[in-house]
Amino acid sequence: MARLSPVEWVVLLVGLAGGRLRGGTVLQKLGFLGVVEAGGCCLGYTPTRYGPVSAELARGVDEARRRGLVRVHTEPSHGGAYTVYVFELTGEGRRLYEEIVERLRREEPHFLEQMERLVRLWADKPFELLRYVYSAYPEYAKKSEIAERILEA
Repeated sequence: MARLSPVEWVVLLVGLAGGRLRGGTVLQKLGFLGVVEAGGCCLGYTPTRYGPVSAELARGVDEARRRGLVRVHTEPSHGGAYTVYVFELTGEGRRLYEEIVERLRREEPHFLEQMERLVRLWADKPFELLRYVYSAYPEYAKKSEIAERILEA
């Protein structure tokens, strides 16, 4: 089981997306899939009105930002109806990302391969990612305010 700190999770997810990840929901759901499908550990996901959410991962974002590893800003959504968070690695964040990847290649290569696959598959498809998570893991969608709309779309 791959053990990463919440900060390392944030840096890994953003790094695997090429150093820029669009959407707090995408970050949370990719972390969730990393735990339930790739064998990651220690993020404590719970079902919420936003589907599976990890308070630990959210704290990891705050800590990564505070430490200067990640910049966070907002942009309009693709349709312009709302704003999304955008996460970008800094130079220091990129150095930590490279260290994490090197460690995972040695210690947890299967986990790293699975995470690369998940991020490649879902990072730029937020609605499809939500539909997949809500349909594959309905126990985490039971409190969601949007699950029904997402699953019907």
